[in-house]
Amino acid sequence: MFVFVTGVAGSGKSTLAARLLEMGLEAHDADDGISAHYRRRDGERVSAPRPAPDAAWVAAHEYRFDLGRVRDLAAAAGDREIFVLGAAYGDDEVIALADRSYYLHVNEEELRRRLAARPPGSYGQAPHELESILAWHAQATGRYERLGAVRIDAGRPVSQVAAKLLADTAAVRDST
Repeated sequence: MFVFVTGVAGSGKSTLAARLLEMGLEAHDADDGISAHYRRRDGERVSAPRPAPDAAWVAAHEYRFDLGRVRDLAAAAGDREIFVLGAAYGDDEVIALADRSYYLHVNEEELRRRLAARPPGSYGQAPHELESILAWHAQATGRYERLGAVRIDAGRPVSQVAAKLLADTAAVRDST
């Protein structure tokens, strides 16, 4: 079963991916090669500058899924579970490929706390990045639910989030 987990920056996707890996599951953090920055004008893959790129750089680039890589993982899943956790342009196509999709939700106060706790220079530290994340957060629940993703309360400890995710995927697997 191919399982996709998404959510806004700071919702806990990378933390959950690490937890699933610790548990011996096949989990892929999309930030580790499944998503990348691309120049809008020619589609060339590029590296994002750090510290945070300025607004002009952001306007000229987009962070999107490598859908070929996602399709390969979906095809490889078969009877085993493969988890991909991430957020980028093209997530609607990833949701369409997934056997089951989830959206990690945290309230705005928790989201701000998590983003502020990130190391200096991390995504979400620059004012324009924080503004973008908060705007995304304001509309994300409705958008992801319209796309068919199941909401998971990610404000809980990662062990509880992982347990909820695994219980739900087991129920889906057992019902087919």
